[in-house]
Amino acid sequence: MFRVLNNLPRTSSGVQPVPQKDYLIREVQRNLQTIQNHYQGFTFAVQSDHILALLLAQLPMRYDISVQTYYDMILDLTPELGNRVKLTTSRYAGKLFDGAFYPGLHEAIIATGESRLISRDVLDNWRNWSPVRIVTHPYANLRYIPLHRKQVEDGRGFAVIMVDVPLLALQYRMWSLVMGHNVDGKWVVKEPVTSFLASFPLVNALYSHNDVVIRNRCLWVSPAKNPLKSPIYVNDLDNVFSQVVLSVQHHLLRRRRSYTDMLKQIPSLYGDQYQATRMGYIVDLRQTRWARDLGCLSLWQQLVTLQNVSESVGFSSQIDNDLYRAADRSLKEGNWESSPLPGDLRREVIAQVADLLKILPAGA
Repeated sequence: MFRVLNNLPRTSSGVQPVPQKDYLIREVQRNLQTIQNHYQGFTFAVQSDHILALLLAQLPMRYDISVQTYYDMILDLTPELGNRVKLTTSRYAGKLFDGAFYPGLHEAIIATGESRLISRDVLDNWRNWSPVRIVTHPYANLRYIPLHRKQVEDGRGFAVIMVDVPLLALQYRMWSLVMGHNVDGKWVVKEPVTSFLASFPLVNALYSHNDVVIRNRCLWVSPAKNPLKSPIYVNDLDNVFSQVVLSVQHHLLRRRRSYTDMLKQIPSLYGDQYQATRMGYIVDLRQTRWARDLGCLSLWQQLVTLQNVSESVGFSSQIDNDLYRAADRSLKEGNWESSPLPGDLRREVIAQVADLLKILPAGA
């Protein structure tokens, strides 16, 4: 199913203007920058058994080779490093985590990595890298508390997280060079890895987290009545967020749209949700398919439901056919049965896939 989402056509019939959309996106980004500055300016720490701390403990730390060489080395080691801490990799289905990032949620954590040229301009921006990307979660309130805080939001279900292992490793190396010093020919870092995680990747992950919040809210996921409060003052955007959501929902319902049109109509911190939901070029491997399909299952349910209530049935018939075949194949080929999902959760996901098949247009 993730391949159908990834392969949606780029062409769109147009996006309707949404008052205050640009203001909302700009102010959310400004709030997140305030949070970044706060957490990067003081010493915080995650628990020593955080999954990312366990992952970084597996790294071969090398300061005697170039940045590019180190990045490429970790890229080659990504499946092995992920396997050691039971992440989902190209070689191993991994395990389902409980509350590693979101207390109360079940989480699939995918170890990823891609070839990239680490230029000087890229390297200078290391503090803003986001090696942890939140693909999906069930929340609909803007959040300014980093993902390492043990505070539970109202909600249940699944989250899917992608960890760019070589980018995380390189960000950690850059931080270590800033925080450490040479002692008798050995590089010694005065702060623990848990401080790095608390101040950089888990704070920067709030960008993708809140992008999913915007998408969820526009697709009729209800916000919690008692959302988590920001640890410091940020601009209160609740009213403008609600106004933007109502405007987006009005446009989504009032005309026939393709799935691409729907995603491009929804605001995003990355331009639009068509861009935000891309997973890049990935090989469709059985080991990772369960996690990637889980990452887009709720989105497909939301989009197909919207298609059915907005008189857009038939507008994306080829996509519907492809999606039906992919969802049906996931059941018939036993993708979920062979996944690390435990019995009760496996049955829950299988039921959700079956429900998706039921709401797809007849003849799909």
